Amino acid sequence: ASELEIGTDMSFSPGKGDWFRSANLSFTYWDRSTKDAILQVDVAPSVGVGRVRTNAADMKSSGIQASLNLGVYNNKNLNWNFTTLFSKQKSIIDRIQGSAEIVQTSAAGSTGYVFKEGRQIGQIFGFIFPKAVDEISPDGTPFIPKELQDQYEVASNGYVVNKTSRQPYASAKFYPLGDPNPKFNMSFINDLNFKGYLTLSFQFDW
Repeated sequence: ASELEIGTDMSFSPGKGDWFRSANLSFTYWDRSTKDAILQVDVAPSVGVGRVRTNAADMKSSGIQASLNLGVYNNKNLNWNFTTLFSKQKSIIDRIQGSAEIVQTSAAGSTGYVFKEGRQIGQIFGFIFPKAVDEISPDGTPFIPKELQDQYEVASNGYVVNKTSRQPYASAKFYPLGDPNPKFNMSFINDLNFKGYLTLSFQFDW
């Protein structure tokens, strides 16, 4: 793995008197690359085991972190400090051995997420249940081949089912369903102290 990190810290006094006596600003940028990360991958049945651990993928991530601390108001009766924090990062699967998808499962065997080249780490994949017989999949083809569509109908619950078995139709492969990674994280923190014996703190997160 390799990493580049650049940061700076600055302090200044923007105000006079009791207001904004001090301000501290910190900023960090980082860029990290991991080569040949060890993951469990599917192998041919002839090997005799279902999955093996191997150096299967390259990953890269980058992000920024910033903080600002202000002494908003300070005198003998009241001290008010304000802090805001900001962070943003992105982690990508850069390469997978053989360009295959790697399905990560939980200890119970249920699907957690899928590693796929060019996708963010943690992106959720799953099967899609179409709501129309002729619905088109994200890759531009019908979920149900046209020659088989007359065997299906939309049930009262809104899902497409087989007319005979009444079994809901699900896509034959995984599709991206969503990305749980936030675009950014931000916090606003206030600390107030009155005459040294009463303290009030509150925080807002975005």
